[in-house]
Amino acid sequence: FLTYGNFVLCKLKGLDSDEFYKLCLDGGFVIRKADNFRGLDKQFIRFAIKDNGRNEKLIQCLKNLELSAKH
Repeated sequence: FLTYGNFVLCKLKGLDSDEFYKLCLDGGFVIRKADNFRGLDKQFIRFAIKDNGRNEKLIQCLKNLELSAKH
């Protein structure tokens, strides 16, 4: 989804926002579940764009989650 601020909205595949929220917490990140936004459900999450260092850590966390989901 296009973004015009420092937030990114994502649609999850294969797990819901509750599961993803817990996985991100374990990785040291807090994301926003977006199922209370009008028209969205538990497949949607939102996270903030921070400084470059935090963004790199988030990207690595997401890659690790993807790898662990494949096993």
